[in-house]
Amino acid sequence: KLPQNPAAGEICRPANLSRIGNFTQISAAPRTCRPIDNPALPCYDARKGRPAGRQTKGRCTAMIVTLTLNPAIDKTARIDALCPRGLNRLGQVERDVGGKGVNVSKMLAALGQNSIACGFAAGQAGRTVVETLRAWPGGHITPDFVALPGETRTNLKLVEPDGALTELNEPGPAAGPEHIRALSRTLLDHAGPDVLFVLAGSAGPGVPPDIYRDLT
Repeated sequence: KLPQNPAAGEICRPANLSRIGNFTQISAAPRTCRPIDNPALPCYDARKGRPAGRQTKGRCTAMIVTLTLNPAIDKTARIDALCPRGLNRLGQVERDVGGKGVNVSKMLAALGQNSIACGFAAGQAGRTVVETLRAWPGGHITPDFVALPGETRTNLKLVEPDGALTELNEPGPAAGPEHIRALSRTLLDHAGPDVLFVLAGSAGPGVPPDIYRDLT
């Protein structure tokens, strides 16, 4: 269990981690204590330095932490008919942030349930993912992502009038062993008897295929 500062309600991070916004950045900074990203979340437990859950009729339900190792910006475009090896003109284009764990946090938010969304994020696209989740209607999502070099993937979905769907997915940025260790410590920050974890989605480049087994 990571050391904590109960009086201040802060979580101490290991020596090689520092915070940039809602990103965990690998660095040589000395050990520091950070407050929880959003102390205003209902049922904040200062003794543990994290949200304990959502207040419901005087008692707390479990806090839910979602993990998305390879999130994405999803672009969905309407197209009259897909023309392989030819010019395709896109119609209406919609953009959203996605990834299996991210989608779980979005659904929980729609149900009025708070969650903490964790995972990897890279570059400007990654910051877009983080900022979009932070500004999600209702304020039910707290993002806590580990920064990677490169750029978070953008996926393109082409929808034809008859409902036929063509998906073009980027691989996403590669994570190294140091990033995986940083993510493990981020998840440990949120672990506790009142916390449920949802680990979902593809692992992404550089991540061992048995990552979910190792994390649990």
